[in-house]
Amino acid sequence: MKNLRLTSAVHKNQAIVKAHFAFDREIIALVRNLEGARWSQTLQSWYFPKADFNLNTLYQSCKGKVFIDYSRLKQASLPIKKTVSEPPKPIVNIPKQTRLKP
Repeated sequence: MKNLRLTSAVHKNQAIVKAHFAFDREIIALVRNLEGARWSQTLQSWYFPKADFNLNTLYQSCKGKVFIDYSRLKQASLPIKKTVSEPPKPIVNIPKQTRLKP
């Protein structure tokens, strides 16, 4: 039986469910026909937006054809924010001007 592994990931600052499998036209056709399925050229894999993903729908469409490993799906994947620390700005105290009377 063919294998399909699901993992959590982040793509373009969006939580996704990534589908890993060996190249197989039958699996590609099954995944492509599911609602929300997208191909990513940068990830080189099929994925689903996590908000729209339904494991039961995927399971029912692949039932009897593909073994689905979703054990890694439970592991949360959060976006990594890269922060650049800026040096603190110096504080400049400007003395008040006093008026001189003529």
